[in-house]
Amino acid sequence: MSLVYHSDDVYKDLKRRIIEEDLRPGDVLVERDVSLNYNVSRTPAREALRQLVSDGLVVLIRGRGYSVRQLSVEDIIEVFVARESIEGTLANLSASHLNEKMQHRLENLKNEMEEIDPEISPEKVIETGSRLHNLIAETAHNTMLYKFYQELCTVAALTRNLGKYTSKIESISRDEHILIINSLIAGNREDAEGYMRLHLRRTCERIVSSYLQKRTTSHHFLHHTEAGSLP
Repeated sequence: MSLVYHSDDVYKDLKRRIIEEDLRPGDVLVERDVSLNYNVSRTPAREALRQLVSDGLVVLIRGRGYSVRQLSVEDIIEVFVARESIEGTLANLSASHLNEKMQHRLENLKNEMEEIDPEISPEKVIETGSRLHNLIAETAHNTMLYKFYQELCTVAALTRNLGKYTSKIESISRDEHILIINSLIAGNREDAEGYMRLHLRRTCERIVSSYLQKRTTSHHFLHHTEAGSLP
């Protein structure tokens, strides 16, 4: 018996596949194919695709259907400028709401981060970092900013696979996160905001640098292939 999908199911699964890069930037999504793949009518397929467009994960291409969004350098910078503004403010507000429960959670997270070896588990550094960002957003107690944060997280997910993650980079990222945690525990609003902004600015620089390096490498490869330099 085949599974019965609804538009929300289709949307969530397509979103997951885009974030996990099962569907890669530039991949075309045709309404008819989505309908057939998920065993739904055209309407739920269309609704799911339109929601992904609204999220900024997919773009509408006239005459071709839809395509997984391909971020440009300008897009990456735009995302991080927005993140810096919103998450910097969230860190400031979070520090002002410090209580015993939150301090305990921050200290546990800090201990967990300090025990990670980026050489062995770089993905664990990324996972604990995401938990810190989410914790800050939740404890800032600002509904509107939290909504903006969630919307940004969706588009920011497209940037995760653009950078080249190394143990050195993740070690730096972990140290930046610990500086943020220390500021939050101290209840220092200015430092919490400042370190969050600095962390996001540096993360943006690392991703853009890696993105440009990958694009240059790809360009050279294609150039040499077309010229017959490769067997």
